[in-house]
Amino acid sequence: MTIAPLQHVEPGDLAYQATNNDRLQYDVPTCFPVLPLIHGYVDAGEAIEVHVLTTDGHKNASENYLEMERKIYELCQQRGASCSVSKIGISFNETIETHLNTFKTLIGLISDGDTLLVDITFGSKCLPIIMMMAMNYGYRVCKDCTVDCLVYGSMDFRDGHPFGRRIFDITSLFLMDQIVNELAKSRNKNPMETIESILAMNTRIKDGE
Repeated sequence: MTIAPLQHVEPGDLAYQATNNDRLQYDVPTCFPVLPLIHGYVDAGEAIEVHVLTTDGHKNASENYLEMERKIYELCQQRGASCSVSKIGISFNETIETHLNTFKTLIGLISDGDTLLVDITFGSKCLPIIMMMAMNYGYRVCKDCTVDCLVYGSMDFRDGHPFGRRIFDITSLFLMDQIVNELAKSRNKNPMETIESILAMNTRIKDGE
């Protein structure tokens, strides 16, 4: 899953640099973080479905969707993978009804055995929350549904001009949310201590201990 940007975007000559997951390193200039995600996690012979949330009636979003679609097909062909790309139309408003309808649409796309790759870079502030809700549904309700990678892309500026792009693997934030849910269910007497222990373990792994 990914989101078509509302703003006008151009690839320019900047590629996304992986910050905390080498699999996301992608040396081809692009403005779409979903491409490094596909490049890093989709292998030859695999088949994927890419769902692009696109704001209805929005010129930039429509144009960006078409360019994203073209680039996704091109990348999958290069990697020897098959793919289908679908536009998921969403209304251009911030009502709760709209957001819940988007959530309903997304969970209807998730099935048992799915492996989820999600890019939450673009869109309104609520969309990443809705996508995380859909991921939570897949992870907890569907059988054998896994979350392989959740990413966020950023643009770095210097003196008002873009000079670099970075992509972050934030899957651990989703997993920490799952841990909190489990701690609540288990009525853990020292939840903060448990979380601190997990975070310390993560630091040791990161430092190569």
